[in-house]
Amino acid sequence: MRPLFQTRFPRFYRKRSGDRDVSARATHLKAAMENVFMTTTERKRMSTKTTFKRIALVAVAALGLGTFVATPSNAYYGVKPTTTLSVSSTAVSATVGETASVTATIQMVAGGTTDSIAVFTTLAKPTGSSQGLAQLRATTDSANVTQTNHLDFIKSQIVGYSDTVTISPTGLGVTAKATYQVNLVNLDVAGTYTLNVIVSDATKTEVFSSQAVTITVAAENVVPSATYSWAQIVGGTTSVRPDGTADSAVVAAPGTVGATGSVVASIWVYQYNSDSSVTTARGTRVGESVTATLVSGPGQLSLNGSTSGALTVTAGPGDTITVLSDGRSGTASIRLGTTTLGSSWVTKTVKFFGEMTQFTATLPNSTANNTVALSAGTATLKVYPKDVDGNLVTSDAKHGIYLTASDTKVINLNNTKCTFTVAGGYVSCTLTLADSGTTTITVRDSATVASSAFSVTTAALTVAGAAYKGTITTDKSSYAQGEAMKFTVTAKDVYDRVVVDGAVTPFGTVYFAGAKPTFGDDGSANAAGGHFSDLVSYLNTPSTSFVSGSDTMMAFAPTTAGTYTLKGTLNGLADQTLLTFTVVDPTKDAADAATDAALEATDAAYAAQDAAQLAAEAADAATAAAEAATAAVEDLATQVASLFADLQKQITTLANVVAKIAKKVKA
Repeated sequence: MRPLFQTRFPRFYRKRSGDRDVSARATHLKAAMENVFMTTTERKRMSTKTTFKRIALVAVAALGLGTFVATPSNAYYGVKPTTTLSVSSTAVSATVGETASVTATIQMVAGGTTDSIAVFTTLAKPTGSSQGLAQLRATTDSANVTQTNHLDFIKSQIVGYSDTVTISPTGLGVTAKATYQVNLVNLDVAGTYTLNVIVSDATKTEVFSSQAVTITVAAENVVPSATYSWAQIVGGTTSVRPDGTADSAVVAAPGTVGATGSVVASIWVYQYNSDSSVTTARGTRVGESVTATLVSGPGQLSLNGSTSGALTVTAGPGDTITVLSDGRSGTASIRLGTTTLGSSWVTKTVKFFGEMTQFTATLPNSTANNTVALSAGTATLKVYPKDVDGNLVTSDAKHGIYLTASDTKVINLNNTKCTFTVAGGYVSCTLTLADSGTTTITVRDSATVASSAFSVTTAALTVAGAAYKGTITTDKSSYAQGEAMKFTVTAKDVYDRVVVDGAVTPFGTVYFAGAKPTFGDDGSANAAGGHFSDLVSYLNTPSTSFVSGSDTMMAFAPTTAGTYTLKGTLNGLADQTLLTFTVVDPTKDAADAATDAALEATDAAYAAQDAAQLAAEAADAATAAAEAATAAVEDLATQVASLFADLQKQITTLANVVAKIAKKVKA
């Protein structure tokens, strides 16, 4: 704020120069200044003219003060601010239904510390347009500018909207800036729009700057495209347009013969032009009238409350075609067409079921072997009543649903009637579980076999009791320290039936007799199965991973070698050994093996030494025997030689005798 009292010269003597007032004419400035600066000297030279001079000086000062206190009506002080206006584009193109946008930037140099200006818009639009104007203050130089009256985007639409901008610079001559985004939302008429962005004084009487923007709006393409258009049928009636392309499988009651039935289906039409995508709607502006014809089958078509007896209705953009029952069963075929998409654009079907002629039934499966837990108390049998064409029958005044169990001790059913209420595509029949065992269930359309037109018998259903017996085994009997171990637990009821899947524990108190092992948790080794670091805690807590009476767990073997024995109680059985396994230390076994090998080598060395000694003794004995044999041979040879000598003598003697005899004979 300026000081309330400040000496100023009349405006017609001033021109703008920063924030100082100077005389418009030098001679007047000099005279005024000399009169002011000479007062000190005149104080020493008082004369008879002193009083007159003081009065003149006061008059001049009064004129300056009187000029200052007159507040200008245009809300800026002194010299008007300097403004610069620019827009992001002076020519914008759009299509009917779209939004056109332009950004306007205003820069201002303050003429005073609290100058105010106005930013406003005008809009010239084509005939027939009801277009309003919405603005958004995008960014503001908040250090130097404050704004009032600005609106959030699309909060309201106002033609000729204005915003008051107050310049509050930290010092005179500082530049301030405000930026606006001006939007024309949902342009409604094709043609040329002229948007004017104007900057003026706060009272809009003096325009500082303005900028015109031409917006050319083209007519929207309202011709539907076969590529991006479709129709969707949904069951029942709904006021909410479905968002998708998938048809519902509509199966409905035939209704009452000869009467206009209830709505059983609604057909919604999605029409988009060739500029669209599947996910970008153009609203009801894109679309032609749709002709729906009931080509064949039962039912009626209705549009806006008017039922067509001629079986053909014509719907406009945004209308919904409904299908009603007429008392007949069968399949209705409804053909849709448009001028552009063709008379046979798409075909929709609605099935009106007839009376029930067959059943299918689904057992309450816990596992693949159709087992339910006795402890559950009840189970649900799903029955699917169908007509001759296989359509689901949701109501039938002629036929009912009756259940009989082959073993009423297991499930107490004896021609029990099931409430005929279809939900989720089937009828839910409650089975009360009385005892464990196995039974089949027969579904009939009447209470007695004789009066039943059709029936179906289910596969065997097993009702299992609580886990009564169990085993626990390992994949090996001996493990190295830290080696992966796999445990398998089985559970059966008292009659050896496999228990139902889920949380099961067949054991009572479980504990390790003697040393208690510490396992490593092997959760990563078998992510789908169980895993533990404390086997006792795991077995004492019901496991939720039992499937078909079996559960597997993974762990790493203890790091302490030894033999471990798991004991516990089974339901109905005494405390007993459940599992025994051994953990060995590979390094200790290697050392023991080396020691044994050394001892065996030593024994072998002693044995070799003994064998060598025995061999030496045998050699000595052999030598002695050889020597004795040699001596005997020599002695024998001597004896033989002597005998040969004696024999030779005898032969010689005999020869001599023979010779003598011969001589005598010849003689």
